[in-house]
Amino acid sequence: MQRQQQRIRWAAALIALFGSASSTQAADPWTQVDSIKSAVKAVQTQWIKDHPNPIANTWNPAVYHIGAMEVWKRTKDSATLAYSKAWADNHNWAPANATTSHPDDMNCGNAYADLLAAGAKPATPTAFEKNLDGVFKTHATDTWEIVDYLFMSMPMWVKWSKIKKDSTYANYILPLWTNNWQTRKLWDSANGLYFRDKNWFYPAVKSKNGKPVFWSRGDGWAFAAHARTLEELSATSSLRPPLLDRYLKIAEGIRKAQNGDGFWRASLLDSADVPNPELSGTALDLSAIAWGLRKKLLDQTVWEPVFNKGWKAVWTTARRPGGHLGWCQDVGFAPAPATENFQNDFCTGAFLLAGAETISWLEAKTTSLQPHSVNTPAARVRLQGSTWLMEANGPTHWSLLDATGRTLNSGSGTGTLSIAVPSGSKVVFLRWNGANGSGMQVLPRI
Repeated sequence: MQRQQQRIRWAAALIALFGSASSTQAADPWTQVDSIKSAVKAVQTQWIKDHPNPIANTWNPAVYHIGAMEVWKRTKDSATLAYSKAWADNHNWAPANATTSHPDDMNCGNAYADLLAAGAKPATPTAFEKNLDGVFKTHATDTWEIVDYLFMSMPMWVKWSKIKKDSTYANYILPLWTNNWQTRKLWDSANGLYFRDKNWFYPAVKSKNGKPVFWSRGDGWAFAAHARTLEELSATSSLRPPLLDRYLKIAEGIRKAQNGDGFWRASLLDSADVPNPELSGTALDLSAIAWGLRKKLLDQTVWEPVFNKGWKAVWTTARRPGGHLGWCQDVGFAPAPATENFQNDFCTGAFLLAGAETISWLEAKTTSLQPHSVNTPAARVRLQGSTWLMEANGPTHWSLLDATGRTLNSGSGTGTLSIAVPSGSKVVFLRWNGANGSGMQVLPRI
């Protein structure tokens, strides 16, 4: 009788699982991949309509195309690719100045690299690559004097090292990165944030309320730069450990600075200094958080609420009718006001980047929640009274997830492991990973 009841419970759990997958339950649109793709498409369509002719290839329009190409990777939308290729063709795939080592002038190389990877071909060998080679030969290591340049340059050098199949181009960023934070002292370890440049060091410069001035967009550039660079690096790159360590430290500083409404204010530690919402810094932060969640570098129980609050704020407050955006701070170098209906190219690109990373994270999360078979059985789960027990053949880590992927409980060990299912959880997933294998199965609440 007991075994029959247990089978009934398992059957009910499976029905609940697969039945819920086919049902149409109301869900917040900012949590749904299709809704996000539609919103991103609306923003792109409106931007192209408002700017039918390709504009400059300076740093700020380049950020738009960086975001657009990240969207293209997820949607393969032909209009997106055509618009960015026309922009590159219009500028002969060259840097913003004919011969330059300035990171702003070379930001376009991020989008050029993605276009090449997408199969777009320039009419002639790229002028950008020739300029890149010239900069590399100088091997200057002191040209990243402001934090913005991390975003403009770090991923670009790694992308082009892959195109050129020469890791020395990627390795070139290490002395530049070190000079930026260590020699120039832009990294503030106490707060886990970057000063924009040397003109904002505390306590020489303070906010209106006497706090250190950390500019939201500046730290957004840094946060997103580390995520985007890590995405491009090989698993064995010697750059990965220091950049990953810094990414995680920035993440903690950013988490602590989030405002109650979900946005990050222009002055991160003094929200009253510039009290209005601000999209560009917030979107850059969200792109880096979504990336970290997808890569399982950030604790889901801590970071999902941070992300959800921020993304909901962007969705409900910064989006305007017809595919427009608002609350974008204009070009600047310090915290400053933004207005409800002001939009610009780089802010739009930051929104597209956040949307693209959110799509990838949500799709990965949905895939990871699908039950799958165990490659090599490492654990057996059984019910004893009202407690689930797992027999682990070797060192095994386990976690309980709800239907959204949120971690409810976790543990590790060897032998007989007790699995505590939180009260009120009707159906949860048990995921395990051990020396002999990994797997996932439905674990119903008894």
